[in-house]
Amino acid sequence: MCVGSAHIINQVKYMPRRHIYMKDKLDKKIEETIMLEIQNGASESDVNYSSLCNELITLGFMIYKPRGQEKEEYNVKELRRDLIRKATGTREGMIILTYLVSEILLRMKGDSSLTGLDELINRNLTQIYGAEDEAEKLHFITGDKTE
Repeated sequence: MCVGSAHIINQVKYMPRRHIYMKDKLDKKIEETIMLEIQNGASESDVNYSSLCNELITLGFMIYKPRGQEKEEYNVKELRRDLIRKATGTREGMIILTYLVSEILLRMKGDSSLTGLDELINRNLTQIYGAEDEAEKLHFITGDKTE
């Protein structure tokens, strides 16, 4: 029995702890982001200092390339171009799907007029654009010119 329980104990994974130093400005931005998320309805267990730092470090490593690992230097313009290309492709695909689903919905209801289709698509796209604007307000800090 001791052998089996020792085997289970050895399989437990612990998160490493690190003590780091950071600039006050960075610390304040992290605290502000946590408070903003809590004000927007996140619970304190969903968003805390440790989880936010972990997420930010993970995102940072997505774009960070250690020296010597790649011959090319990191190119911010290429990253932006790639992100814009993917975002616009996703948006175009979403608009096409909205059109197709709207057309299917109207045909199922027995309405095959283009007027009804145009109205439904316009209403759906207006709601999508409104949701995008709301998400932008929630997820992006605006008005901070001191970066």
